[in-house]
Amino acid sequence: MEQKGKTAILVAVVALVISIGGIVFAALTSTLNINGGAEFNPANWNVKFTGTVSKSESGAATGSTPSLTSTTVGTYSVTLTKPGDGVVYKFDVINSGGLNAKISSLTKPSPICTATGDTNGVGDEDLVCDNLIYTLTYDEMSDPTVAVADTLNISQTRTLVLTILYPSSMTSVPEDEVTIEFPTVTIVYEQQ
Repeated sequence: MEQKGKTAILVAVVALVISIGGIVFAALTSTLNINGGAEFNPANWNVKFTGTVSKSESGAATGSTPSLTSTTVGTYSVTLTKPGDGVVYKFDVINSGGLNAKISSLTKPSPICTATGDTNGVGDEDLVCDNLIYTLTYDEMSDPTVAVADTLNISQTRTLVLTILYPSSMTSVPEDEVTIEFPTVTIVYEQQ
């Protein structure tokens, strides 16, 4: 066989293999389509104070009623004169948003006592601040302590109770007037 004949047969075999391979390749492919769309409609975040602040006084104590906004229980003033005097404030926090919440941070600094008067209150500041009951609790729970990781689910309302009390078990009172400063209590809620 001549070289031209061998070349022609070789070209024909290669063309046949390429065409068979193309047919096999075409037979093994599929086209898949996925069509669609989505929308992200963000949930509403709405954890806040709500309602009004209620106040109860015991003994000879007096207390002003603080203002209330969605994020702040306003300035209040309390006067205690003897053991057993106290003021209790109650106010609500509500989760009216679309996401469960939890307390991620809670800051409740200790009160700061400063004696005023003629004797410079030697020991009076410690007497008052060391014995003063100053708590933030829940009103309706078996474990009333407000703490980090506490949850506030969607549509849930909890009543918080702020208690300021000079215990009736105290047998002494300061000689001078003692002013008590309550630094800001901060509760930070985040998505659960």
